[in-house]
Amino acid sequence: TALGALQAIHIVHRDIKPENVLLAWSSEKPGVPQIKIIDFGSATDLGFFRKVGYDYRFSPVTPKYCPPEQFLDESKPFSFDSFCAGLTILRLIFPGLASEDEYEAFVAELRLAKWDMDKWLANKLATNEASEGEYSRDAQLEEGLAVFRTDELGPKGWRFLKWILTRDPRKRPTPSEALASPFLSYESGEDTDLTGNRLDLFRIFRLKSDGQVRDKRPPA
Repeated sequence: TALGALQAIHIVHRDIKPENVLLAWSSEKPGVPQIKIIDFGSATDLGFFRKVGYDYRFSPVTPKYCPPEQFLDESKPFSFDSFCAGLTILRLIFPGLASEDEYEAFVAELRLAKWDMDKWLANKLATNEASEGEYSRDAQLEEGLAVFRTDELGPKGWRFLKWILTRDPRKRPTPSEALASPFLSYESGEDTDLTGNRLDLFRIFRLKSDGQVRDKRPPA
């Protein structure tokens, strides 16, 4: 909802990445994180009567989270942030992407696959061979894919990521359109927490600190 709120006031952040997304927990809703977005140095206000902080000749975005168009598509500018958010979600899901080198290699692979997640996965499964006796990239890939094999929500999550990472910004959802998707609007009939339905994608929040993967959930 954070990006949806920005879209409602005509602001494109243009630098969504893990470092700029914070999770805060409240005692009022234990287990349910509140997402906070920081660092608006690259943001632009696309209000009806003026454009603040926008120059079509420049794109002040972190390159490795930048969508294929690189610059805002003025016909659908808010889908720019959607793509960056999609890459951020992927990095949280797949253990191997906690490494800067592995993440940059992934972006290069996705670019070669023409930003098609299905094609990227097919290429990955065809060329990656597990190394015996090691926690290999294949094992890490399988751990990430396991998120999308959980009950009826998993396939919805994969389709959602394919949609939000669509190469054409005109076919990519804006934040408000993404919020209305079957995946994010899914209701299980139970209380939402970090072990159920759509927040499963964020159940493993990885930060690169001393080279180790850490689970940043608050203790039960």
